[in-house]
Amino acid sequence: MCFCNNRGGVGKTFTLFQIACAVAVANPDKKVLVFDFSIYSDLTALFLGGTTASGAFAASTGLVLCRENTTAETRVEGLLRRLSEGKKKSIGLGFFRAPDVAIDLLSFTVQPFAYNRSIPANLLLVPSAGTESFVAKESEKNTPWSVFKPTTADALRCAIKTLPGDFISAFFDTDHLASSPLTELALATCDSCVVPCPTDTAEFQRLYQTPNATTFHGVESLFSDVMLPMTARGHLRARVTKMIFSKVPSIKNEPLVTAAGIRIPFTPNVITCRQIDSLASLAWEVCDKNPRYAALFAHGSTSQEIFTAETFSAFKLMPDLARSISAQRGVPICTMTTETYTTASGISGSITGTVLKALVSEIEKLASS
Repeated sequence: MCFCNNRGGVGKTFTLFQIACAVAVANPDKKVLVFDFSIYSDLTALFLGGTTASGAFAASTGLVLCRENTTAETRVEGLLRRLSEGKKKSIGLGFFRAPDVAIDLLSFTVQPFAYNRSIPANLLLVPSAGTESFVAKESEKNTPWSVFKPTTADALRCAIKTLPGDFISAFFDTDHLASSPLTELALATCDSCVVPCPTDTAEFQRLYQTPNATTFHGVESLFSDVMLPMTARGHLRARVTKMIFSKVPSIKNEPLVTAAGIRIPFTPNVITCRQIDSLASLAWEVCDKNPRYAALFAHGSTSQEIFTAETFSAFKLMPDLARSISAQRGVPICTMTTETYTTASGISGSITGTVLKALVSEIEKLASS
């Protein structure tokens, strides 16, 4: 499962962090594997101790630890190089690169629990280290993270299939740019795609359209400029299974079903409910009128009722203290306690049992869906 969007700041990485940890906690006898495919490597920072930095332009606590305990050969960039090598096999008068099923993914992982006791012990991470991972040397061209190759996705999928049987899930964080080769690699590898998205109409519509992606690189829309062309080329594997409205304000810690049938693990205000129903209706209208878009969604060719109920959910706007502790200390909500936490930036406090219980319940429901 990969988490994707057009841009950063929508809660993609933070949502993945919470859900992956919740899945690991819910399945203590299984293992969860997480890949950090973002050039910012914020997910690695979260897992390995938090996003707090010692000063301006300094790397975060988690990235410093990653750089001290991994090498270019044992992080994502090493894995991508290995996957892109493949094995040349002849076919007629030509050659193609076949997936190398001998790749051992576990040799590119770290166990975050060894460095951050707040992370479940049964979760493993294929980390990246920001610029140290993704800035190519002058002598390097067409690095595995700068050019998408379908054969690399084939090789990665084969490697995942050869994992031991106790692995239950593989999660991929992707780059903040939808058109990034790293995002395309995840979309060509995974079975499903989760799209955390804002409740703002203009931002939501940018998943479908952009001003001019040909002229202004970096503004490509996820659906129209990336997933549809990948489909046309036969490279897209992932289908959108969930669109999660992120950072939604809550007025009660009680589950709610909106008028359109969206199940939410808490209660937003009436205006917000109407807004997300409206955006879900917009998404259905696009699918209903255009089979190409419907094919991008797991439930895009069903009825509006099924599409809406199965595709959409929401993630609460967390209280500032809980969010700060979670991000700056690398503490997922599912393992957070009511003890007093102090971040490196001096933020100190504790979450009440009632608030924490509600947050844990909501994330568990998201994870199970």
